[in-house]
Amino acid sequence: MDKKEFAVGIKKLELSYNQKFDKEKLDYWYEKLRDMNPDVYLRNIDKLSKQLTFLPNIAQIRAESRSNQYINYEQRDYSGVDFNKLFAMPEIENHIPDV
Repeated sequence: MDKKEFAVGIKKLELSYNQKFDKEKLDYWYEKLRDMNPDVYLRNIDKLSKQLTFLPNIAQIRAESRSNQYINYEQRDYSGVDFNKLFAMPEIENHIPDV
């Protein structure tokens, strides 16, 4: 996201929470948020400003909504894995019965 897009979100936060960001805070927040997709950033700010009484922190702004957290989940293929060789303590391997 560029600085103009970042500034739009900050202005929304300042208005919603009656806060004023100083230069040091702006620089720090931009450093921590600049890799975000601007649409997600603004959407999260809009959503949080409706839900939270106090100014959200960086982690809250970065977080994806819980309903979307498994959308990009990919099931791993375990077909070639021999689970009998995955013991953390090989010295007890001989004491586990075969299934």
